[in-house]
Amino acid sequence: MKNNTGTPLIGEVYQGTVVGLQRYGAFVNFGFEQDGLVPIKEISHSHIETVESVLSLRQPVSVKVIGFDQRGFPKLSIKAVSGGSDSDHLGESRGSSFRKTRSAGNMAQKPVEGTVYNGVVVKIVDFGAFIDFGFGQDGMVHISQIAPHRIPDVRSELEEKQAVRVKFIGFDDRGRIKLSIKEAIGHTAVDGPLAGQPRYSRDDSAQSGPQPVIGETYEGTVVKIISSGIFVKFGFAKDGMVHVREISDEHINNIEDVVSVGDTVTVKVIGFDDQGRTKLSIKQVE
Repeated sequence: MKNNTGTPLIGEVYQGTVVGLQRYGAFVNFGFEQDGLVPIKEISHSHIETVESVLSLRQPVSVKVIGFDQRGFPKLSIKAVSGGSDSDHLGESRGSSFRKTRSAGNMAQKPVEGTVYNGVVVKIVDFGAFIDFGFGQDGMVHISQIAPHRIPDVRSELEEKQAVRVKFIGFDDRGRIKLSIKEAIGHTAVDGPLAGQPRYSRDDSAQSGPQPVIGETYEGTVVKIISSGIFVKFGFAKDGMVHVREISDEHINNIEDVVSVGDTVTVKVIGFDDQGRTKLSIKQVE
């Protein structure tokens, strides 16, 4: 959408799209090189508890430029676009169940509770991740619904553009879609516009062929042993790593006392590290 030239003018109104949600406000791409920030107090004439209760990613909005911060970034307002009503300049509100997004294949339908879908992570926040799973509204996977075990940080398990399977588990009291990754483990996803979507690494380089799915178990072969763990070839282009702590519930002094190169092992995918490498576990295999 970045097609405007020059500098945005204070007092002018522009059409934009929400590209980021934070506790303190929303970032909007409104056609210039630099996205603008709409502080939470500038979103609505009414008091709102959270930004997500009013806005969602890729939602169209009208914004007025109200100034620039000390770094020269545009400060925007949604509520200033019109006198006292939020209905026009907010576009389709967060409460509208199905907005037009990049995945239009299921837009005329509604997700079915208990059904598993293929999806892609489009945004990671401290409390969870937003998933595009082929409907008009992205769904939210709370951090407690990402893995069967407790995780300290969302980014330890997920990354943007990662393909995932999600189960639709309902709507919250504001009509937002609730999804679960851990409840989708072991289930087959329905066909959809994102079926077969590859997983991407953090450096945005494309991966070829099928990719491992978090929570799934695979048969593999130990191909290398180092002091911190073992590397396992388990049917994908890149070998996975089993940290020594994920080999057994018991303390291990010497890995080679427990496993040898060439051994066949069953592993579970438990996440990906910052370089996109697959993290595996032997002890978590059910």
